[in-house]
This record gives sequence, C-alpha cells and structure tokens, in this order.
Amino acid sequence: MHSGIEPRPPIHGLFIAIGQLERYGRETPRRRGRDISEKSLSSPEIDAGKALLVEVQTRSLPTLQRQLHGLMRSLATGPLNEEESESDRKITNALEFALQLGATLNLIDRSLASLASAPISEELGFTCKIDHEYGVLKRYKCIDLVQKFDRLLWREFANLFGLYFSLIELYHSNIHFPIPAFLSNLDLEVPRLQGSDFGFLQDLWRVDGNRLGDCHDQLSESTLRLGTDSNDPTTSSQGNLLLNLDRKHRLQRAEPLALIGVRFFDKLVGTYYAKTSFTLSPSVSSYDMGCLKKETSGLCAHILKIVRSFTRSGPANEDDLHAEMGKILVWSKELSRHFDSSMTLFAFFLIPDPSRIDPPFPEDLLRSSFFELRSELHLALEQLLAADRKLETLVD
Repeated sequence: MHSGIEPRPPIHGLFIAIGQLERYGRETPRRRGRDISEKSLSSPEIDAGKALLVEVQTRSLPTLQRQLHGLMRSLATGPLNEEESESDRKITNALEFALQLGATLNLIDRSLASLASAPISEELGFTCKIDHEYGVLKRYKCIDLVQKFDRLLWREFANLFGLYFSLIELYHSNIHFPIPAFLSNLDLEVPRLQGSDFGFLQDLWRVDGNRLGDCHDQLSESTLRLGTDSNDPTTSSQGNLLLNLDRKHRLQRAEPLALIGVRFFDKLVGTYYAKTSFTLSPSVSSYDMGCLKKETSGLCAHILKIVRSFTRSGPANEDDLHAEMGKILVWSKELSRHFDSSMTLFAFFLIPDPSRIDPPFPEDLLRSSFFELRSELHLALEQLLAADRKLETLVD
C-alpha cells in the first residue's frame, strides 16, 4: 500500500476476511480429528446421515459455488481505484461474499466431519469393519469425500485466497484478476458416494488403469522412435546406434508387463467392447474395500517400478547390473504377492453380475477372468529375470 494512505474500513475488513479464508484453507485439514472407533449406527442415524449428504449436495455446495462466483466477480471486473462510489460498491459486495463464504465452509466442514472424522491410513487402521449395511455412509467412501474437500481447501482455496490477500496492494493498481477455472466445476463428487460400492472402487481402479495405459503408450512410442533412428545410420554415430538398439531391447522386454497391467484393470472396470461379468458383494465393509484398493494399487505401483527401471539406460557396470537385478527380483516378488492377494480378495467379494444375461457360475468367475492373466504375468516376469540373468552371465 502507498505510504501515508489509510485504507477505508470496507477494504480493511475485506483484507482481514480474505486472510482468514486463506488461513482456513491451510489449517482446517491439519485440525481434522482422528476418531478410529468402530461406530455402530442405528437405522435413524443412517437415515440422518443420508439426509445430511443430500443437504451438502443440493444446498451447501451450490451455495458455496454461488458465493465464490460472487466474490470473484466483485474483484475481477476491474481495478479498485476507479470512481470512488463504484470502488466502494465492489469492496462492500466482496466483503459480504467473503463473510458468507466463511460460514458456508464451516457448515460443509462440520457436515463432512460428522460423517467421517478419521483420515484414512496406509494400514487401513481408520476404516471400519462393521459398516456392511451402511450404504453411502460406509466410512471408506465418506473419508474419500473428506479427503477431496481437504485437497480443495489446501490446493485451490488457500492458494486462491493467498492471491487475493494482496488486495490492498492492488487497491491502487490496474490489475485484473480472472475467475479461476476450478470455480466453474466445483464438485466434491457427492453423487459418486450414492452409487454402488463396486462403481466407487471402479472409479479408483480406473485411475490406476489409466496410469498403466499411459506408461504402455509411452513405451510403444519410445520403441517406435528408437527403431526409426536405428534404421537411419545417417542421423547417428555408430555408438549412438548401438546405444539406441540396447535401449530398444530393454523397452521391448518391459512392454508385455505394462500391457498385462492394463488388461488387469480393464477386466475390473470394463471396456467399450467387454463389460465386467461380475460385481461387488453388497456385504463388504469399508475395511474390505480398503483392502481391495490397497492390493490392486500395490500391483499397479510395482508394475510401474519394474517397467520404469527398463526405460532408463542400461547398467553402466557389473555392480549396477547386480543392483538392478536385485531390485527387479524384489519388486517381482511383491508384484506376484499383490496379484495373488487380489485374487484371494476377489474370491471372497466378487459375485456374478445378476444383470448379465449369461452371468458366469461363481466357481468359474476368477478362472474365466484372471487365471490366464496370472499365467501371463508370471511368464513375463520370468522372461525379464531370465534376460537379466543371461546378461549377468555374459558380464561375468
């Protein structure tokens, strides 16, 4: 602010209000309670929780969106140093919206925290084993909603209000602030909670499947590019050609494993050409859902680790080769464990989809969907390890 100029009360109040919103976005997720108790809900409590979710979806979130748009429009329509009466009107409107926003954020936060006050942990210690019949109020699903709200506060709101915290400095500027794009799509995915448990997990599996799909596409593109370079000796030295050829062989060895990962998740989420023949048992708990996600995500993570180790340049010496082989061997064992653990969980919790005209028999469900893939996975891993063992023999 320019020296000797005292801010008028409205802009001073707006500066304070926006500063409070910025701190709210950064501090609220840190204050989240850690309630790990197993809560047994009565039918009236379940009905009340469902009604609260509807209230958040149909009233609180639309109100938040309107207030954010109002605040942004008040500040984004031009500089605040224009004609005094017009500037005061903008500041007064923005202050009113900022104060309303604080109350709405508090309301949404309290509502969501009452549904899932405990953050989820890697050990699944904060999920629930007795909420089989809670439907949309299963803790695993509600915690996902709370985490999305916290990320929205932390990443978007705090940064946005931190930007507007400089409002007093802008009081004498001609800077125009645009309305952030995320405000037009403010959505905490409350409707997703109201879908099936299987659909909820499929959304999470789809993310892992897309990660593997992107990885496979990058492998294919790199292999094709290296092949083109190798066929044109005028563009590279002999040394580079040999280096490209070695890297191409490494990528080709990893490509089948990435493709197996893509097919694994395609079987879980379905494709345009092949819908899933199974669904999730309605009697799963939050803990069960967490276990399913943990094992399948572990499978995805270890495929990516192995594949990415082959996208780098080959080992520079014998010690590097032994170190790489050791890592790939460990990751391969972990990958196999995650796959087998996933199969065990599928055997417990996947059932034939009753909406299918020709649902498979329960005893054929895993055999028809995953057993062939399991054999291909073990073969792909064995070929990777065998190639490294052969290279190790040549080095020795």
